[in-house]
Amino acid sequence: DLRNGTLAQPWILEGNFSEDWDFGEDVPGKPGLISTRVGARLVVKVPITKSPLKSRTVNVGLLKSYANMGIVSISLVGPPQQQSCNAAAFVGGHTKTLVTLKVDCMWSAKASVYDVVPLQLKWQHLTCVWIVFEVLPSTPPRSTNKVKLIDINVL
Repeated sequence: DLRNGTLAQPWILEGNFSEDWDFGEDVPGKPGLISTRVGARLVVKVPITKSPLKSRTVNVGLLKSYANMGIVSISLVGPPQQQSCNAAAFVGGHTKTLVTLKVDCMWSAKASVYDVVPLQLKWQHLTCVWIVFEVLPSTPPRSTNKVKLIDINVL
């Protein structure tokens, strides 16, 4: 749950909370993890429970709206086969990018809604993945590039 800093903080491996990301409410009663800075990067570790399924879905919940929104790159990154999911593996670059999606959080519908971005994970051996979020520049440039992350779950 990315709406609560106390609950989410232990799972966050990388993210600049003084300049890039903030746990907060852009609308009263609607908390999330928010960035408005192009180039802001966040890495969240997500444990994966063992399953007989050949693929899993990692769902990222975020805000989509009609104004002031940005574009975010979402990548699932895993350790090499049979490697542990410790921070040293990620920081040391001993990882493999499994899937990357670019999501525009601005759309034409005159509504602000919670949206789910599904990412398919096809590796059975993984005990965790890291999700790398990066706020991307838009073309043409936008005056505000808000990305609001709400939750992550694995099915």
